[in-house]
Amino acid sequence: MYDDFYNNGDKENFESNGFEPAYIPLALDNYKSVANEQYFADLVESCHIAFFFGGAQLRHTRTLLNDDGSLSKVGQAIQNVLARGGTVAGSSAGSAVMSGFSYTDGANYAYQPMYWNKTERLDFRAYDGEIDKEPVTANKGNSLYYKSIGVIKPAAGKNALMDSHFDIRGRLGRLLVALRDTDKKGLAIGPDEGTGIRIKKEVGTVFGLGGVYIVDASRAVWSPGSGTSHPLSVTGIKLHYLTAGDTYNFTTGIVTPKSDKTMISSPTGTVYKTVDAFGPYETSKTILSLANSSAAMVTVKGKKIPDVDFANGPTFDILYKKTAETKAYCSYETYNTGEIEAYLASFQKTTITNLTMDVVLGHDLPTVKNITNTINGASIEFNNPLCLGTTTNGPVYLNGEEIEDYLVIEDSKGNKKEIVTGEAFSINGNVLNIELSDGTFEVGDTIQLTTHVKDIYGESVNGDIVYWYSGIKWSSPLEVKSVYLSSSKTYRSFIEFSNEIAIGFTDAADYNYLIDPTSSSEVKSQYIIVRDKNGNTKQLDSANAFWLDPEYPKEIMIDLDTEDFETGDTITISPKIKDIFGEGIVEDVTYRFDAETGKWTLVP
Repeated sequence: MYDDFYNNGDKENFESNGFEPAYIPLALDNYKSVANEQYFADLVESCHIAFFFGGAQLRHTRTLLNDDGSLSKVGQAIQNVLARGGTVAGSSAGSAVMSGFSYTDGANYAYQPMYWNKTERLDFRAYDGEIDKEPVTANKGNSLYYKSIGVIKPAAGKNALMDSHFDIRGRLGRLLVALRDTDKKGLAIGPDEGTGIRIKKEVGTVFGLGGVYIVDASRAVWSPGSGTSHPLSVTGIKLHYLTAGDTYNFTTGIVTPKSDKTMISSPTGTVYKTVDAFGPYETSKTILSLANSSAAMVTVKGKKIPDVDFANGPTFDILYKKTAETKAYCSYETYNTGEIEAYLASFQKTTITNLTMDVVLGHDLPTVKNITNTINGASIEFNNPLCLGTTTNGPVYLNGEEIEDYLVIEDSKGNKKEIVTGEAFSINGNVLNIELSDGTFEVGDTIQLTTHVKDIYGESVNGDIVYWYSGIKWSSPLEVKSVYLSSSKTYRSFIEFSNEIAIGFTDAADYNYLIDPTSSSEVKSQYIIVRDKNGNTKQLDSANAFWLDPEYPKEIMIDLDTEDFETGDTITISPKIKDIFGEGIVEDVTYRFDAETGKWTLVP
């Protein structure tokens, strides 16, 4: 079910694995004539497997449902394949479309849909295929939901809301909102990257590299109301986490671990407490560590997205709790294959059953609001009252610890600047006052706080942020974290920054860019310049250069026009590039490419 079958190697992939694929040319631009064509319905029914490719689940829905919501002939043929014992399968959007309702567009990493707290209902008929422009949400980063093709229910005996790319994209929070809005006592399934669940005769068996989340809201108590005036909270969500070989019975709700797993009866590990609950695999790390620890519960933060539009929104605390019903089973296998290895390599594959999850309103994590210079020092203002040393107000007594345990101040050359101790190093509510032993702050000086700086709620500041003095103000400048070559295209590279990049241009198809990619070379060179080993400028593509992928908002994609990246090429990044807070890098940054290793390295 895909309209680019012959151009992406999909036909060859199926054939090389022993299948005889039949191409069904059903797409947005022809569904009105193809979806109810008996020839193609018969062709589908002649197959043993119907497979949906990824992309956008709304496209599948639109092409398989008639305007009255009934299945088209091709859609019904797919149901018939399943009914006679065949298989209906899909990846990414192709799996998410299998619910009775599908949802889409909700921003990854969960915060925005939780902030809006109301999934937007879409009439799928509005997407008529006349123009290839998908409907968008009224609220930035929110989710849409709509009627879908419903192939899970015949196999599982009940409906379940389906998601994909689950924990690598931190989607648990957005799934909760969508589940409440589609079936508040229902069930949802969230497979990780490279992982799936095979459902047959009301039993689902997990396969693949990572885990599958089963989210059961049958006993959940949701807060009344929805929308921003009624912030989301819920108690009593039941969570199961399954890995390859585990099964889930959709009728009884019972999880059966793979036979070679052993119950964890006396866990002794340390629980991991993330401050970014919806970061890549942060939920998995949290619940896996909890299952392998003696702790009864852990509370973690659903971190706000770094976007000024959501700065005043609520902070969510997520509580994971063991109960008398909670069980965990450990395997000797580890997460040692695929992208998941980078995140979960230290864990053994574990089955977790009947973990309880609550979402409640919490306190914001402590952040620096402003730094103001004084005569011989500075006052650092935080959003929350501070708790340092042994007091919450007045002088701070360090109990023998060094000042460097709390913050480090350096000049532009990296030399440490000393701070006066005693009453000069003090807090007053949410302000930390510091005084230099000698002189005043100068251009290029930096302040870096450590995680020993905590608020009265016991939460630590972000110890990775460095504040830099320009001579006029203190700020946290944008940083270039890395430059890397595309894994599949040698004319494409990505520049990764420390913060989300500000959108400067949006085209007619709603794709976002730093600047208009059709801009002149003179304009482009004000932001990024690519040169060959001889110093000659290489032309950037006029279609894709400067693209900002909404799933990776901290990265800029750079495509060359007609050439590949070669040894000796350099990319120079300008301070004119700004993040969403208006901050740029301090000075030009240049990376050099080595084609033999495929790596970009920073030029000192």
